[in-house]
Formats: sequence, structure tokens, C-alpha cells
Amino acid sequence: MLLAFIFLGCEFDPMRSRTRIIEREDGWFQFYTNDSSWHGEVFRLEPVFRNPNPYFPLPPDAATPHVANIFEIEVKKVSGNRLQGFGMIFGEVVPVPTEPPAPPPPPDGRHFFVNINANGQYLIGRRNLPPANPVPGDDTDNRPDQLIPGRPMADSWIDSPRLHRGFNRINTIRVERIRNPGLVINTFNTYRVYFNGYFVDQFTDPFINITGPATPAGATAATNMINQTNTIGFRASVGTAAQQAFPNTPVDVRFRILTLPPDEPEYP
Repeated sequence: MLLAFIFLGCEFDPMRSRTRIIEREDGWFQFYTNDSSWHGEVFRLEPVFRNPNPYFPLPPDAATPHVANIFEIEVKKVSGNRLQGFGMIFGEVVPVPTEPPAPPPPPDGRHFFVNINANGQYLIGRRNLPPANPVPGDDTDNRPDQLIPGRPMADSWIDSPRLHRGFNRINTIRVERIRNPGLVINTFNTYRVYFNGYFVDQFTDPFINITGPATPAGATAATNMINQTNTIGFRASVGTAAQQAFPNTPVDVRFRILTLPPDEPEYP
């Protein structure tokens, strides 16, 4: 699978020496750096890759929750600090115009992410909008990362026996987006998380994942409506100077997007 590779909305600076993000001949994307200017930062390649897995239409029994989207990648860490996270970005938010059929605006930067580390741990979070009233001198594009459902990022890792520990160990991250019919607001805000084929977690976030009016029952105004693109991105954290051994030991993380096998059920 060969994907068009462009940098949109990510924090990659091609002028930084000793840093690269490339699509390798073996099908893996590689983020590599031993540049000290990355200390304490997060590389985000926001969802610019079209998800090769289809959007599933309503099943015949529309009263039953069903899988609407599947996002799935393989990841491995070749070198770096084993406690620094890496993983998948998905569920990018696109505000819906208030006067259809006006063209939708571009994605606004909000998305979800599932991070793992080489120590067999994971966390689930979301990327929020920039602050409405930024403090002068602050980076207004530095949107805060929050855990679901809004817990602070510190000390948040969860141990999972379903994750392979260590370097050069391939882990599969799969997220299924569930449609919940029969509600006043037709929501797609339930997500199931799988590691290496095993269900490990589930989360909901109704605030940024509503595909109908985010208003009380019976309201007709199409305000505060948002949708999600069927795209995938990657992220990798780089530790501080005390946590990384640059330049001798680089951060080297690999990502590969997976497609559904031919026998995947249409409505899992």
C-alpha cells in the first residue's frame, strides 16, 4: 500500500538536522531523530492519510449498535526511551457548516489518540482546540492533550498484558468507532480499543464527536455540529535531555497502516 505523503498540520520541521520521517521500502513509516531541539516535544503527523478501511453503512437491524469505522495500525519502537509514548491519531474533527450545502471547513485540529510505550502500557487521550484567550507569548497552537475523560496527562499510564514489551516488538492498535442508533442525537461517540486482537478498553466523548445537532431534543438549528474524517495519523513523544541519550541513541519509531482482510465481516 503506497500512500501520498504530505505534511499537513503536523509539527515536523524539515530544517531540523538529524531528523527524518520517511516511508520506507518495507511499507513502514519511520520517525527518527537524535536532535536535541526535539527534547520534551511531541511529533504529530496529524491525520493526512486516508483510512483504507471503509465506512460501514447501517446494517439491516438499525436498532443495534454497529461498527461505523475501523482504524488500525502496527507500531514498534526500535530505539529511544522505553517509557515515551507513541501511537495512532484518529477521529479528526471537521466542523459542519451551518448552511448546507456550503463546503465544510477544514479540520480544526481536534482528534483522539491511543499511545503505548515499550513498557507494556497505554493511555487514551484527545487533542483539544487552542485556548480562546491565549496568554501573550504562549504558543496558541499548543493545544492541550487530555486523557479521556479529561484527566491530566501526568501519571496516567495503564498496564496491559496484551501489549508486547521491549524494542522491535510489533504491536497492533485497533479502534472501532461505534454508531449508537435509537438516540435523539445520532451519536458516534463510542470507541472500542484493541491491542493485538484483544479488546482492552472502551471510551466515549460526546463533546467533540456528535454527528447531529449538539442541542437539546427537538431543536432544529444546525449549530455546533461536527463530523469526523476517516483518516489516520501518527504521534511519538521525545523525552527531555535527562530522558534521552542523544546523539548516541536516537528516537526511532515505525508505523504501518493496516487494511481489513478480505473475510472481515461487514458488520462486526
